Amino acid sequence: MTGMLSGSDSHSPGRQIVVNSISRPETDNQGATMQRRFQSLVIVIVVCSLSSVSTAQSSAERALELLEQIAPEPDLAEVFETNGFRIESVGQSELGRDLRPNGNSFDYLEITADEIFRVGVEKGRPMSSGGSVGAYHRDTGKPMFVAADENGDGLIDLITYYVLDESGENNLLSVIDYEADGQADMRLNFAEGYWEMWHGDGWHRPEEKNGIRGIVVDGEFLEIEIVDNRPTVVP
Repeated sequence: MTGMLSGSDSHSPGRQIVVNSISRPETDNQGATMQRRFQSLVIVIVVCSLSSVSTAQSSAERALELLEQIAPEPDLAEVFETNGFRIESVGQSELGRDLRPNGNSFDYLEITADEIFRVGVEKGRPMSSGGSVGAYHRDTGKPMFVAADENGDGLIDLITYYVLDESGENNLLSVIDYEADGQADMRLNFAEGYWEMWHGDGWHRPEEKNGIRGIVVDGEFLEIEIVDNRPTVVP
């Protein structure tokens, strides 16, 4: 999956890494076409303010403009067809927080067929050491569901699903379950421009007081910060 950033913004409690997706234009070169397709799946990761998710799309566009100039070409792209399925695989460099190769590489495989959604499988990235699998819109390539084994123990421990509009172009809502335990932990509402986190026994929309971001529970303001790339209430 081309253009996937690594790391988290743990030093800034007012910021969070938000996944958004952008399609690249068609190209004639097979390897470049593979790169475009993978970028259209999950691929642009945008660091945006948690105070609003409404700016994510414009931020993603700016990030993509930069990525177009510096993203490396994929290696060893392979394509073959069997029983109506098209299977494509590619080796790719991972991009760091500066949108430049960070020394890591990984492999990505995509399966497509007429009139069904796309399926992608990834292996080799440190931040999902046990691999990840996703379902993507058949036309736009936008993500609809992603599951990952982050620690390599063979079990899924991160699930995200996305609600798209009828065109499949725009992400209206993203829901994240960080432990894959059946309880969603964060919801990003792109349609209405806010996000909320689960804490205790309910959903809470973060607010800011004296420059500190937090949530209010039973009248008490609780600070939140980013730990392991997720918003967490400070003990």
